[in-house]
Amino acid sequence: MSPAELQQNLQDIADRLAEAFSLPSSAAALTVHGETVYAFTGEASEESVFPIASMTKSFLAAALCAAQDEGKLSLDDPVRKYLPDFRLRDERAGQELTIRDALCHRSGLPAHALVQFCAGDMSLDELAERLAFLEPSAGFRELYQYQNLMYGLCTRVLELAVSESYADYVESRILRPLNLEHTRVVLRDSELIQAYARIRNRICPIPPYPVHNAGMCTDMSATVSDLAAWTEALRTCRVGEISPELLREMRTPQIEIPRESSPYYLFPEIGPRSYGLGLMQMDYRGLPLVHHGGDTGGFSGVMGFSETEEFSFVYCTAMSDSLAPKAMMFQIADLLTEQPPLDWTARYEMLYRVLFEKTEEQLEGLRSLVQPEPPEGWQTVCGEYGNAGYGRLCIVNLGGLPFLVIGPYRIPLLFAGRCWFADASDLYRMMFPVVFDDAGNCMIRTEPALESFTVFNRREPE
Repeated sequence: MSPAELQQNLQDIADRLAEAFSLPSSAAALTVHGETVYAFTGEASEESVFPIASMTKSFLAAALCAAQDEGKLSLDDPVRKYLPDFRLRDERAGQELTIRDALCHRSGLPAHALVQFCAGDMSLDELAERLAFLEPSAGFRELYQYQNLMYGLCTRVLELAVSESYADYVESRILRPLNLEHTRVVLRDSELIQAYARIRNRICPIPPYPVHNAGMCTDMSATVSDLAAWTEALRTCRVGEISPELLREMRTPQIEIPRESSPYYLFPEIGPRSYGLGLMQMDYRGLPLVHHGGDTGGFSGVMGFSETEEFSFVYCTAMSDSLAPKAMMFQIADLLTEQPPLDWTARYEMLYRVLFEKTEEQLEGLRSLVQPEPPEGWQTVCGEYGNAGYGRLCIVNLGGLPFLVIGPYRIPLLFAGRCWFADASDLYRMMFPVVFDDAGNCMIRTEPALESFTVFNRREPE
């Protein structure tokens, strides 16, 4: 297939995905035998800068490989070698957790994603301390559970080992050697393409996701051309002076990903999946694929490459919570192999519709329980609350109505008789229960993997 034919095929796929998923903007890159072609839709161009969300993880993992090459650390070092006071609720996990364990999501902790929203200006040292108070949902090294916070921990370990900031180290060992001039370790809002989200089934512009700290795996940004160069460098194992052997270790399976952990990969053509170091592996119709996605407020995307064929790909969209990146990945794989092509656009469009409608049905059921007005005297719950793991939140009176304030977010509190619901359905399509105990403390179901509520203790005004 000639480069012109390849580009036209990629553009056709991108155009159809943009129409099927109502994407305001998207950018795709496909590199075959060292030659890269691009496709753009909507407002996107080769100069557009996207937040890359969890695709950041491969940069941190590669930086840690560079540090091992330099003799500054070993991936099998325990975290306590660099943070002697580090603890987890599981005592053995706290003692034995290695950098490798943290990178491949086998610490025993579930996501505890609300910590990032409560983070504010939390330092990475504070993050390491908070991990001690988070409840595990599995045994140490027993189960894959995707975990952003552990990447924040590994960022701090890297900084202590190399005596440099994470940003400076990634700049000198990765970005400059690869000439990734449009990649930022800490994104700049003013550079980003306009972000969008589906709110009440309408496509709406939204502000960029708030930046916390470099290393929290939500804060890098890049153009599609820079990401294409990065993905191809990982495929060929040519990243600065990092040894190819360690770069190959990033794609080596470390732990199996349970098939039932995601409804997006239950199709019969998708075989076993696993996690390495900042990269995932899967079998697709007999083709080994290495990849990683990213999703944050107003953005979703994917990067990946074939281990056996000479191609790599990147796809970025200015829309959060979209299945389009998965459809793009599999359609590229079909395009470049001799397998009969499958209509992944239609498959994922239907799956999205089913999941969306199911979620909306659940949300409508919860909304039907909500009373039109908050109860008399509800203002007594207003105040500040705190949890040693999650940090601080507030309940405030805004315009005569109660709101839960978590970091930069103001979430309406709706009363439903015996409990309240925090209504985050507009942006995140979820409502979660909030109750108050007899002592006036606030209890929130923060983690779906746990049956228990997280207690935020009432803090008296100083």
